[in-house]
Amino acid sequence: MSKLTVCFDIGSESIKMAMLEEEDGSISLLDYAAAELGMPQDAPQDERNRIIARTIKSILFEKKIKTKTISVSLSGQSVFVRFVKLPAVEESKVAQIVRYEAQQQVPFPIEDVEWAYQVIGSTEGGELDIVIVAVRKGVISSLIDTIIAQGVDVDTVDVSTTSLYNCFAYNEEALDQGMVLLDLGAKTTNLLICVGDKLWARAIPIGGDNFTAALCKDLRVEPEQAESLKKSVAIVTSDSPSDQTGDETTAQASQSLTKVAKRLFTEISRSVGYFRSQWPDIKIGRVMLTGGGSFMENIRGFLGDKLKIEVEDFVPFKKIAPPPQMDQEQLLQIGRLMGDVIGLGIRKLGAGKLAIDLLPRAVVQRHELVKKRVYIAAAVVMLIATLTVQTLNMKTKATTLISDHETLKEWHEEDRLRNQEIEKLDRIQSGIEKNLKKIETLQEARLYWLDFIDVLKKNKPKYVWFTSIEIIKQEQTGRLGAGMGYDMPPDQPMPGRLPDRPQGRERQLDRDSPPSGSAATGGKKGMSKETGKPKPLVVLKGYIKIEGQTSQELANKTIQLREMLESIDHKGALFFVNVKVKDYNQIENRRDLGIFEIQAELVASMPEY
Repeated sequence: MSKLTVCFDIGSESIKMAMLEEEDGSISLLDYAAAELGMPQDAPQDERNRIIARTIKSILFEKKIKTKTISVSLSGQSVFVRFVKLPAVEESKVAQIVRYEAQQQVPFPIEDVEWAYQVIGSTEGGELDIVIVAVRKGVISSLIDTIIAQGVDVDTVDVSTTSLYNCFAYNEEALDQGMVLLDLGAKTTNLLICVGDKLWARAIPIGGDNFTAALCKDLRVEPEQAESLKKSVAIVTSDSPSDQTGDETTAQASQSLTKVAKRLFTEISRSVGYFRSQWPDIKIGRVMLTGGGSFMENIRGFLGDKLKIEVEDFVPFKKIAPPPQMDQEQLLQIGRLMGDVIGLGIRKLGAGKLAIDLLPRAVVQRHELVKKRVYIAAAVVMLIATLTVQTLNMKTKATTLISDHETLKEWHEEDRLRNQEIEKLDRIQSGIEKNLKKIETLQEARLYWLDFIDVLKKNKPKYVWFTSIEIIKQEQTGRLGAGMGYDMPPDQPMPGRLPDRPQGRERQLDRDSPPSGSAATGGKKGMSKETGKPKPLVVLKGYIKIEGQTSQELANKTIQLREMLESIDHKGALFFVNVKVKDYNQIENRRDLGIFEIQAELVASMPEY
């Protein structure tokens, strides 16, 4: 992803703009601009700030740059740059010592300036090389506030010295020998000496305006004419009259420019001498010239002759890709003016070595507050969105729950109605089952007596005949036949020595102890469901005849018949044979037939079916 930055270098008489882009590690200059401020020399600070702010906004409008955030670099005598060397100390104490040094180096109370520092190198002994940069709070705060009032925000404030160093260090290969970079501005000349990663700089209070002022004074001309002469009249390299050519005005102008150039060289020489005193082992190998003052005729030749070294033009496009439409002449012209602003862009794109920022604390706090507001607003938006989603989800869930509840109510009502139908069907089924049971009972009752008689027929001996059968009902009384006149005392003899029935032979109907496997009495089958009382007995009464050749045979057959009948188990029926003999003669009277005959009652008793 590419990064874009828009930077402005604010000089004493002009403003320069550069828009740079970084993509895949390469930096390109997309657009540039330069504009004269055109303000009076004695303009008050507020007026100056308004002109600067309007010029910045005008450049953004003309270039159709939509960004509302810029970075600025300051130059001139309002900026203080100092280099100090700190002894080897613990890292935690560096800030405290630097603050003390700043109080000593900056010519204003430390509370009245915006200042920053950065470590730019160290020695083998652990000493630290520190650059301290400061600007008065009143100057920078009023300028930034005026720019912001035009609707343009400022995120970084650098100084031309460190910006120019970032541009120089990015484009030029580091050498073991020292390289001197001279930036001739309108008010000051910035002198930078670079050795590898080391930097030393000084702002010399001589610039292009000094040359213009000298011409105005010596030639008594207006500043506009002086500016024209400054760019066309050559600075002579010696005091020999032969070097002074042209008319008298030109010669006089050349002498005026040369006097200022000598003063500039003197300051450069003093600065280089001081550097050599601090780093005696370092030799100066190259001198490069840039800035608006570098356009003066023969300035490079003059400085080269005095410094005894060739002076080169510094053009910051060795590693910076220029706009495609820029030709070689434009590269040279623009390159001399754009070094510091391009250096600021390099720093903003993350490729600079120094990152000084003098943005006022109040502005920084506003930026932080805006960021917090943005974060808070984003958090609030996210919270609202989350709550909205949750509310919608809850509403959806509530709607679903209500729908489910209504569905469950419908299901419950359907189940209730279904259960009522089931209960109704169960009642109908129960009634049907009862009716079927009754029908089944009636059916069995119809067949019972037929089966019973069939059992009697199958089990009776051949010598027994049924003469009549009668069915009656009798309440359960305990002994079969009791109360019906059927009992024969056990001691009554049978004719023909018929054996007495053994004592207690008669079978008892005991509700508490029914015969095994029988449903005659007791239990659920012997009890009425309606009353809970024993069911009535159904008694079958019949008359039979027993024949025999002799009375003894008749007695034996009677006993056999009794035992046979008592052994029958037909659905809980109990059989009892009761022999009643009223008239012995009646039996004897049949002897004429050659047989004996006895009439007996057969009683079968069982619960009512």
